[in-house]
Amino acid sequence: MATPAPSRCRKLLFLDWDSTLTITSTLPLIASIQTYPGRHPKLSELTSAYCQDMKIHESVYRPRKDERTTIEQELTYLNSLTRVEKASIWRINDSGIFDGVKAEDIRRVADKCVGQGAVKLREGWEQCVSSVRMSQSEELRGEVCLISVAWSSVFIRACLEAAVKRDSTDATTLRNSGSDTHGSPPASKIKSEDIQIYANNTQACASGRLSGPWVDSHRLILTADDKLEIMRTFISQVGTKKTAMKPKTVYVGDSLTDLACLMEADIGICVRDKELSEEQKELDKTLQRLGVEVRWVCDYRRHNLESETTAESGAQGKLLWWARDFLEVVQSEILS
Repeated sequence: MATPAPSRCRKLLFLDWDSTLTITSTLPLIASIQTYPGRHPKLSELTSAYCQDMKIHESVYRPRKDERTTIEQELTYLNSLTRVEKASIWRINDSGIFDGVKAEDIRRVADKCVGQGAVKLREGWEQCVSSVRMSQSEELRGEVCLISVAWSSVFIRACLEAAVKRDSTDATTLRNSGSDTHGSPPASKIKSEDIQIYANNTQACASGRLSGPWVDSHRLILTADDKLEIMRTFISQVGTKKTAMKPKTVYVGDSLTDLACLMEADIGICVRDKELSEEQKELDKTLQRLGVEVRWVCDYRRHNLESETTAESGAQGKLLWWARDFLEVVQSEILS
């Protein structure tokens, strides 16, 4: 039987930041941006208090982890963490750890982190963004949206700008030297502005307090449900902006805060390193407990998504995919 031609439709690609677009978490790097180092609690102290709150919440929450067997039960639990997350934000604000920190301070540190390799983006990220954004047809040109519970959209934007600039310079140098650049994205094609960012931030007035992306800046992105709300709003605002055709949504994430979006998207992709991080392990174990099947994205061509989700999906009626990096995502043709 001949393989059917892939359907052509507009894509909306949603990305998580820490340990998804990046290889490791950038939280310690952001916490190190202090105008008055030594005056405030160390990040380890704030993290310890957060973990203690989580431990207490988990001990009293019902149903217990091993009793939660449906997606609905797990998402309800994740939404119940709002109080724990808010308490953590209050401690950060009260600690004064970001007092006096300005946007230019954050940009300077971000540029340095990318330049020195402290922030590394996953292989193939530019090709992945390009495959969504670059289309000869305006109707098929997709959107890329990054949604993160991380603290600084300024830091994320600056990291992307530095990475694009560095990769553009490297590609130009290789071409001028006559080296083979087969497979590398055209340096001029990708811009950091191709990715819209929704994340928390340190307030522009350098008050040191955290703010969110909503009109009500006091509301932050804290939970899986917050990320899902932003994804749904984005889809409703830009999904049919260029064409009446319903877009295909793709979400890529690595942790439990991505669970709601992974299940909501037409295609959900879990990032998994060769050695799983603690967040990746937790998501993997949760999906196994809930009976959600996850397949390697490179098997996509063998298992057409449309037929698999109706005939052979997991107990929860949803098939997810996993990938080590964005190069695997592009090569799998799951975005084609």
